Amino acid sequence: MKKHYRRGVSGARREAAPDERRVICEICKVSYGAHHYEQYHKHRCKTETTTESFQAPRSLQEGETSTWSEESSVPIASFEIPCPEADDVESDWRSSYAHIKESCKTSRKLDVPSNVSDEDLFSFFPAVELNSENLSDSEHEEQWEANEEREMAENMEEGIAQDLDEVAEQLSSRPATVQDKVQTFTRWLCLFLMVWQARFFISDLAISTWMTFFREMLSVFAEPGNILGLILTVFPSGVYGIYKLFGHSKDPFRKLVVCRKCYTMYNIKDCLQIIEGRTETKKCSFIKYPWQRHQLQRNMCAQPLLKEVTLPSGTRRFYPFKWFCCRSIKESLREMVSRPGFEDLCEKWRDRNIPEGKQEDVMDGKVWKEFNGEKYNFFTQERCYGLMLNVDWFRPFKHVQYSVGAVYLTILNLPKPERYKRKNVILAGIIPHMGSEPKTNTFLSYLVEELKEAWLHGFSLQSVKQGRTATFCLALLAVACDIPACRKVCGFLGHAANRGCSKCWKLFPGQVRQKDYSGFARDAWPQRTHERHLEWCAQILDKKTKQDVKLLEREYGVRYSVLLELPYFDIVHMHVIDPMHNLFLGTAKHVIEIWKEQGILTDKDMKSIQEKIDDFEVPSDLGRIPNKIHSGFASFTADQWKNWTLYFSIPCLTGILPSQHLEIWKHFVKACYLLCSYVMTHEMLAEADLELITFCKMFEEKYGSNYVTPNMHLHGHIKECIIGYGPVYAFWLFSFERYNGILGNEPSNQRSVELQFMRRFLRDGLFFGQVLEVAQGEETLANHLNMMQDPPSRGSLQDMMVSDLLDVCRISSLQDMMVSDLLDVCRISSLQDMMVSDLLDVCRISSRLTCIREVNMSVTNLISYMKKTIWDLPPLEVQKLESMYQAIYAANTFTVVASCFKVKQLRNGGLLLGNKGSKTNSSSFIMAYWTDVNGVIYSTPGHHQELAAGQILFFIEHNLLFHDGTIKKHILARVQWYLEMEPVFKDYYGFPVSVFYPNIYRPENSASFIPVQRIKCKIVRKTETLKRHHLTRQALITVPRDHFAGV
Repeated sequence: MKKHYRRGVSGARREAAPDERRVICEICKVSYGAHHYEQYHKHRCKTETTTESFQAPRSLQEGETSTWSEESSVPIASFEIPCPEADDVESDWRSSYAHIKESCKTSRKLDVPSNVSDEDLFSFFPAVELNSENLSDSEHEEQWEANEEREMAENMEEGIAQDLDEVAEQLSSRPATVQDKVQTFTRWLCLFLMVWQARFFISDLAISTWMTFFREMLSVFAEPGNILGLILTVFPSGVYGIYKLFGHSKDPFRKLVVCRKCYTMYNIKDCLQIIEGRTETKKCSFIKYPWQRHQLQRNMCAQPLLKEVTLPSGTRRFYPFKWFCCRSIKESLREMVSRPGFEDLCEKWRDRNIPEGKQEDVMDGKVWKEFNGEKYNFFTQERCYGLMLNVDWFRPFKHVQYSVGAVYLTILNLPKPERYKRKNVILAGIIPHMGSEPKTNTFLSYLVEELKEAWLHGFSLQSVKQGRTATFCLALLAVACDIPACRKVCGFLGHAANRGCSKCWKLFPGQVRQKDYSGFARDAWPQRTHERHLEWCAQILDKKTKQDVKLLEREYGVRYSVLLELPYFDIVHMHVIDPMHNLFLGTAKHVIEIWKEQGILTDKDMKSIQEKIDDFEVPSDLGRIPNKIHSGFASFTADQWKNWTLYFSIPCLTGILPSQHLEIWKHFVKACYLLCSYVMTHEMLAEADLELITFCKMFEEKYGSNYVTPNMHLHGHIKECIIGYGPVYAFWLFSFERYNGILGNEPSNQRSVELQFMRRFLRDGLFFGQVLEVAQGEETLANHLNMMQDPPSRGSLQDMMVSDLLDVCRISSLQDMMVSDLLDVCRISSLQDMMVSDLLDVCRISSRLTCIREVNMSVTNLISYMKKTIWDLPPLEVQKLESMYQAIYAANTFTVVASCFKVKQLRNGGLLLGNKGSKTNSSSFIMAYWTDVNGVIYSTPGHHQELAAGQILFFIEHNLLFHDGTIKKHILARVQWYLEMEPVFKDYYGFPVSVFYPNIYRPENSASFIPVQRIKCKIVRKTETLKRHHLTRQALITVPRDHFAGV
């Protein structure tokens, strides 16, 4: 048995008695051996400030352990080193302490316990038996210097190690103290700084400057042992200190050198060579056509890989001309699955219950079902995730021809609002600027290798849910890019080729820039197949010369893609046509340009359109069209083109655009309106497809085949994409375009920006993912940081969030809510708890095809509100309320009471609704299938119901008492319904615009109250004077912002 030794005051060794009695010091509350206490500690711990309260030490009783308690611990703000000459010897103590700790670290057998910080060790320094008297003794100094190694091996390893172990044991067993709170405070503050930096695009230099000032301020006000001093000791000195605190390395990704000519990639260590004792850069050794008959075609690329830079000191350095930064999918997935709840989110889709014939997300599409048992048994097992790939180029600098490519991956198993959060988006690579957009095979080859491994064998990762290592499998289900990038990634020729469509084999005759894309008889479009694509690519790869390869590529319209190496990937059907680029940035923009080119819209007309738009009042979540129309729609974003097409174009163009042109445009608007619905049915899809084809045929007939574009041809293939992947919200590129903007706004020094973009994106994702992990019971702080992660979204990005009813979590204050309401908000504000069935309930209850007596209008779990007050309804309002209940419940088996709660504003799922005269007045104008022109509630469902427009006056929470003793709570809106105008003006604009009298309302009776769940949508509106058949009327023009159009 190994003997244990203790050092006495003189430094001599003595054998510790096995049954040595232990005592607890009443001042510092630390347990010591009786001999140690009597010989040393009690003399050092007696100070003038503690003499009166000092008590004799007591022995540990049987079963008692030496731990700290909150009641007995010394307040950290007043804690000082218990030494009579503390001020005089403090520097000696600190230097001795530092020397001993460094010695402990360098000892062969002794490690400082990981849970003992510097401050803890210094606070318990007397337990290590060092004092100024011993260190100043000349004889002891000589002995220490002469036998330093022997003393370290014996005294330090045996004596100090035992004392440090005692301290570590006490620190690990005691409850949370101020020291723990200081550590928590530091982590929270550092996490806030990183999230704040990512949210507002702040540079590292600015953050480091703030941290330096904060540390200087702490040093001014800190005193030995007080709380500010503790913070100063643990607070990082710079940004990289924060990285270390959270375990983040600077560059957790690979950096490869890219040849500027052929795009071949090399490890940087393979790019240098020594020639005659001098270091030089290597040249690219790639040969593209090694079997070419001509020697010139068999030459190596021979492009230098590194550039030489001579520093002012004369030192030579080599730097790559181009960096390619890539991140392993496995490492990215490892970070994601280490977050609590991530795996549960990815399996949430299994609880969905979608009626037959409806699509709400990618899981309802044909491709997902094929991987869920119809073709592959992939999703039939847990921890199998489907991926969507996006490759896109963007310009990080204004007015500079410099394009950087980004390779994104997102996990389709996640709910839509979680799917595109920064912490859940994988930035797999940053493609450097190569002068023009390069071919992508080289940059995607590493990605394909990992995808093959993930499909065949899976990744073995630590599962938080399982508590052990588990296998995670991945499959690439979709490629979603704009048209040029999609052709590069999937191996199709561009739209200027004779076979320029990636979905069909239709021939587009004509020379470059003179191609004829007309002809919309889809029966004459031969469809491409994956099998034929593989055959054509095999023939191309077998060719030995450059000329033969180019000839076959032009004939078939295809080229080899590295994605073909994935055994399950159907290159034809598993790439999508992005509706954002195809419909809004493509056709909508093209039609406006034609009208301007042919003089159909003049500068005067543009100014008139701008004046009309300025008069519109829109809901707060829509945003406004900027003042750019008078300048010819300059620099419109995709979302602005979408808003213009759906909500503003028809009211603004009516009366300005000739009727023939306007009728063609209306077909396009109706098709887009139907396609932009959250929920898609077979009937809606067929109608939208018919409207698109009708628009294309009328456009070709009116403007000629020369104006028909490749985008118009692709309109005929959008239906296939929706059948394969669900509604457009599941796969359009608004979120990816947003990340391009985020990367482009990141501060940089404009040198090697690819490295900086990769670092910032990965770092931001890491810290966003740390919020819930660091929370540890501080839900308020966690919620605040979660809300700051992503900027408030409007338009299409917010629509993607609203579609899963998640805007409830944006409520900023909970203090004014009743307890029951707070529980309701907490229940529905969590991303994990939102079910797709909730979305379908909103769609079903507000539909005109649903009978109001067949749904439960008392279900209020999706409704949240604040600041409700007790109120008694006037007798006339009670009568209207009773009539409404009779229409819903038929039998008169209830009693209506006047008492209720009055509510100012609320959210129905994600839909913010306001009331008249409040700050949310713009959100008080609504539409619903509820009442006819006489103010009577529709009792039977069907297409005969028409949307009625009205304004909400107030909301009430009302309890209905049934005679059987049950009570049902209803959330109701008191609405003034506008009277619809006479038939001569009713169809003045056509779909989707409706016209009402602005100051004349329908009779007030049973329809004056409406359950909030029945409200269909909010409206975009304006007041305008209409003239028709010698009649003039002041009219309210309304356009429904309907997320469930046609349902």
